[in-house]
Formats: sequence, structure tokens, C-alpha cells
Amino acid sequence: MVSVQELLFLRDGGVPRPRIADPGRRVRVSRLALTDANLCGALEFARPANSLGIKPVAGGKLALTDWSRIVLLAKKRQGYGNISRLFTLALQSQLVS
Repeated sequence: MVSVQELLFLRDGGVPRPRIADPGRRVRVSRLALTDANLCGALEFARPANSLGIKPVAGGKLALTDWSRIVLLAKKRQGYGNISRLFTLALQSQLVS
């Protein structure tokens, strides 16, 4: 599986959305993961990936309390919901602190 970063983080090497699934097409993968910092690009990523015959995998990088990061990938719809809740909780804790 290949992972690409979201457009919103250009300083971190993100790619433009219309071409976001291109890395998967070039290396002929069957699945491609988008690992952004907030899951906001998941739907816009799924459309071009599906059009290229690539199964999109939603995921994200979650910052932990020790400033390390963990990459979470959703295998199914339930997993996407779980990741969404974790990102929501993380954002709420940042707003409170």
C-alpha cells in the first residue's frame, strides 16, 4: 500500500487533490491510503482513487501527548467512524488545554 499526504500540508510535501491518486496508478497498487491530519480530504480522495480502480483507504496521523505521531488506517466504515471519534476527542482536548 502507498500512502499520500493531504494538500493542506504543502510544507510537509502534500500533493494537489486532482492528482492525489496518481502515485497509486504509477506503481499499480490495488489500495492507496490518504493519511492527513484531520480526515477532511477522505471523500475528495476516494473519488479519483475509485476512478483509477484503486481502493481508497482513509486514515490519518494522530499526535499523541508526547508529541509522537501514530498513523491510523480504517479497514471498514466502522473503523472510519472510530478514527473520526478519536480525531474529534483530540481536537476537543486541544481546545480545552
